[in-house]
Amino acid sequence: MAQDKDSGFPFFEEDNYLGWLVHYKVLLRSPDYPPGTQDALFEECPKPPMDNTVDPPVPLPMTPADRAALKRRQDEWVVKDNICFSTLMKALIKNPKTKRMIEAGNFSHAFQIIKVLERRYNTHDQAAKSALTLAFHSLKQETGESGAELLIGLMLQR
Repeated sequence: MAQDKDSGFPFFEEDNYLGWLVHYKVLLRSPDYPPGTQDALFEECPKPPMDNTVDPPVPLPMTPADRAALKRRQDEWVVKDNICFSTLMKALIKNPKTKRMIEAGNFSHAFQIIKVLERRYNTHDQAAKSALTLAFHSLKQETGESGAELLIGLMLQR
């Protein structure tokens, strides 16, 4: 996993999508970002709709207070999605393959980019499973090393 030495920012590598995603989620949960930022990225909290999705759109029946609260939730979602989008751009820009994807893509929010990355780089084939299983079974805990130290060492890819 390529990381910026100063910030610990996880730059994307196509051969380690799931490992990168874990580091990326941790980054979005840091105190530097608003609480719940990663929810917008993974559409755990989708952008609140202002109107019905019928064609033509019909305004939802709401009180002015409800409409103001909905507008506030929309604005919060946009701020969180903008954070996710910009950090994704920074994470992907060092990899020439993903840079081409970004330049060719017409993404309106960060969730679309994550779905494309998942389809392209998150392999579930038997060869990948076998390689991960082999790597797992070759792990050794050093004498005097606690389980927590072993896990931290694995996360830092000693």
